[in-house]
Order: sequence, then C-alpha cells, then structure tokens
Amino acid sequence: MIGSNIAPLIEAEHAAVTAARHAMVVHAIEYGRLLSEAKATVQHGQWDNWIRVNCSFAARTAQLYMRAHKHLGGKIGQVVQFSGSSTCARTSTWPLIRQKRNALRISVCGS
Repeated sequence: MIGSNIAPLIEAEHAAVTAARHAMVVHAIEYGRLLSEAKATVQHGQWDNWIRVNCSFAARTAQLYMRAHKHLGGKIGQVVQFSGSSTCARTSTWPLIRQKRNALRISVCGS
C-alpha cells in the first residue's frame, strides 16, 4: 500500500486510538468510583490490608484512581471530549496520573 491507499487505514487507526483513549478515561474513573465505594465499607486502618487481600495492585494505585474519580467523576462528559493533552494539563488530577503512568502502564493523556 502506497500513497493515498494507506490514508484510510491511518485514519481508522487514529479513530481507534481516540476511542480507546476515551474508553480508558471512563474506565479509570469508574475504577476509582468502585474503589471509593469499597473503601467506605472497610474498617478504619484496614484499607491497605483489604487491597492486599482482594486486589492485584498496590494501595497507591487505588489512591490514584480514587482521586481521579473524586475530581473528575462528575465531569466525565467534559473529560472524554478532550483533545490531546490540553485538557489534561488544565485538570489538577491529570498531572499526578501522568507522573505515575509508567508504574501503572497507562497513558491517560495519550502522550
């Protein structure tokens, strides 16, 4: 495939990446909501142990996603409509998530 024959494939992949990025943000916020809901049922001081017993990730990871839900949960429609990293830079939670994305193996802003 050379020239204009490949352009539709490139556009299709771009659309797929954009859709996946949007879905990832929605799932990240829902992940945080569920964690927050679970934490509310755990006795004070037992959250880290609950995470160790019930989850395959660290308590720090849970904190990140709960923070995303806390700050962005009510703004999901606005968040998934971002373009590039400009919205991420304006949203206080995203810099922290971007800082930790390598440990989490995610790229919230697609950067």
